[in-house]
Amino acid sequence: MARCLPLTRKLRSITNKLSAAILLCLLLILWQAVSDLGLVPKFMFPSPVDVGAAFVEDFPILMANSGTTLSEGFLGLGLGIALAFVTAVLMDRYRFLYKSLYPILVITQTIPTVAIAPLLVLWMGYDMAPKIALVVIVCFFPMAVGLLDGFRSADQDTVNLLRSMGASKGQIFRMVKLPSSLGRFFSSLRVSVSYSIVGAVIAEWLGGNSGLGVYMTRVRKSYAFDKMFAVIVLISLISLLLMWLVSMIQRLCMPYEKYGGNKSGKRFSHCFYPAPCSFRPLPVPPPPAGKAPPGRTVLQPQGNPPPARQKRLHPRTASSFRPSPLYWTGLLTPTIPVF
Repeated sequence: MARCLPLTRKLRSITNKLSAAILLCLLLILWQAVSDLGLVPKFMFPSPVDVGAAFVEDFPILMANSGTTLSEGFLGLGLGIALAFVTAVLMDRYRFLYKSLYPILVITQTIPTVAIAPLLVLWMGYDMAPKIALVVIVCFFPMAVGLLDGFRSADQDTVNLLRSMGASKGQIFRMVKLPSSLGRFFSSLRVSVSYSIVGAVIAEWLGGNSGLGVYMTRVRKSYAFDKMFAVIVLISLISLLLMWLVSMIQRLCMPYEKYGGNKSGKRFSHCFYPAPCSFRPLPVPPPPAGKAPPGRTVLQPQGNPPPARQKRLHPRTASSFRPSPLYWTGLLTPTIPVF
């Protein structure tokens, strides 16, 4: 039964992907039928075939404009991540700053992004500065909230243990809070990386010399809606590709995630001390008879020998050991004294 489990998981993964592909094909067929039947004027609602032809025809132009949009998105995303990290660390460190700053961050999210963009263009001009600023505003909030929740999700017992052992606040942050926030960080990054492209395109609608948003505005004014749909398809593909890259980076930075899980599918928690898990204890071979460690002699027992003392199992072989981010990366090697 256990041997069939990988096949079952693969079949389930293939079935899930196949369901999404079938639904996408049905939507494309329905789109093509609506366009061919003339339910909507074809120049306003081009068919998928027309959109594909326009995408192939304008591919060099799309690639040239996408370079500008990607540069604006990456610069804004990098600044947003750096600013969000500093803000999350300060709010986690100082409680009064959290109480005063967090409500303001929540209130700022009630302001529409489209309403801020014209003001940024008015204040900063038509260069890359307003586009980058808008991307920073869009990406800052999810990254800051995700990192703050990750810092606060650290195991308090582990923090108290390190504090009782004389660890500094920087050591506690590096060994416990930072590893525990990696999952929330990458979850927020997947959202922000798609927001960065959309934010850059929205900022380019209001003016600029190049970019996907500028090109979309031009083709819209010329009523070339097939080319406009081609731009939309390209933006979706870029966002999906960036989200996939974030998932690949997460697998590289968090290799311990793929080792976790029992039959219920639960993964390891973000801690570095031994805790219950589903590892089976490895069999410990008995010591050879009449053999002693170097520097010791073996005394022949007289009568009934006393019960032999048994060493404690190494944590890796014990059934109560749960690997952690620091264990798998080699930053921490748990040791237990032998009595």
